Amino acid sequence: MSRYGAVFWLALGSLALIASPVRAACQVGSVSALAFGSYNVLSPTDITTTGSFNVRNCSAGGRTYTATLSAGNGTLTARLLKNGVNTLAYNVYKDAAYTQILGSGSGGTVTIVNTNSGSGTGPTHTLYGRISAGQDVPVGSYTDTLTITLTF
Repeated sequence: MSRYGAVFWLALGSLALIASPVRAACQVGSVSALAFGSYNVLSPTDITTTGSFNVRNCSAGGRTYTATLSAGNGTLTARLLKNGVNTLAYNVYKDAAYTQILGSGSGGTVTIVNTNSGSGTGPTHTLYGRISAGQDVPVGSYTDTLTITLTF
């Protein structure tokens, strides 16, 4: 079998929400997963993609929230897509320049901080994913699941 066409999905659908019972119930709304598509091990070009999520039901206007992203299969600064024992390194960034790794705000990572207007669905936050070129991996479907956590 050729090593040219593995499909990679990063599912952001597994959500853990932190909410205080005495505050407004901010929640993660719709989530668009990062879908990397095919990865050619011989290509010198990184694979990039975007995904997104929004925040909804912040009933009190002016409520500031922080969104963090879990490490998934790896660590915050070295996330891994997995296919059995095979791994493919990738990461998720807050910016299109791929300089701000989205995580917990520690260890060189950043968070998303925003103030919600209180009018139902809040703004959409774009996530930028990148798989670096030059990784020699077997063909297969590689996945990871990350958790978005909101604190407010």
